[in-house]
Amino acid sequence: MKSRLALEGWPECIGIIDGTHVGLETKPTKHHNCYFNRKSFYSINVTIICDNRGRILYFYGGWPGTTHDNRVFKNSKVYKNFKDYFKKNEHLLGDSAYSNSRIMVQTFKKLKGMPSLSDEKEFFNYKVACVRIHSEHCIGILKSRFPCMKQINVWIHEGNSEVKNIVDLVGACAVLHNTLLQCNDEIQQSWYDRVSKEIEWDINQSDCSSDEEMSETAFNQHEGIEMNLTQKHFERIINNYM
Repeated sequence: MKSRLALEGWPECIGIIDGTHVGLETKPTKHHNCYFNRKSFYSINVTIICDNRGRILYFYGGWPGTTHDNRVFKNSKVYKNFKDYFKKNEHLLGDSAYSNSRIMVQTFKKLKGMPSLSDEKEFFNYKVACVRIHSEHCIGILKSRFPCMKQINVWIHEGNSEVKNIVDLVGACAVLHNTLLQCNDEIQQSWYDRVSKEIEWDINQSDCSSDEEMSETAFNQHEGIEMNLTQKHFERIINNYM
């Protein structure tokens, strides 16, 4: 994968990360407000890391729909035990929902009350987006192949056991998805069209920063993350392409 992404300008990238929601057909009994996400339906939040062919390399889920993508990722094994998964300088590519870390290169985000991004930062975001589209396609194809992931018929009324059943189902769908990719199963154009509509919705919401996202940003600016991969790659991209 690294050799393929090197051709796209990201020689040390080993995965593309994104969060998605597995919809719940029935309103949960316990803590139902925690499951009601920003898109106005009940869901479970799932983190997916894929390659640039749409193959799922890792997934982690089970958190209620209101949980921020960054919080879900920071509780995953990949984040907590990153030295087991990443060699020196290797990293993931993510959107602005993720905070800067030793293993994350994310896009720049225009926060409320701030001026527009510079041309350089807009160009950097474009270069990241050209690769991140693979994760959008991966999730879109996964949900189109397995519609149960859009609205699953599992009632969360006790807690952990029902959530585990949902996560197990997502895992089974991920395995089948990878198998079908390997077998060159047909991918319908309509699946890509659905993905484009979802991306358009996200772009329209891009300036609506949650309180948690604002606090994550403030924390990182205050701490001055010691190994700022995003800044490093920003300078590399600008020097090479502009």
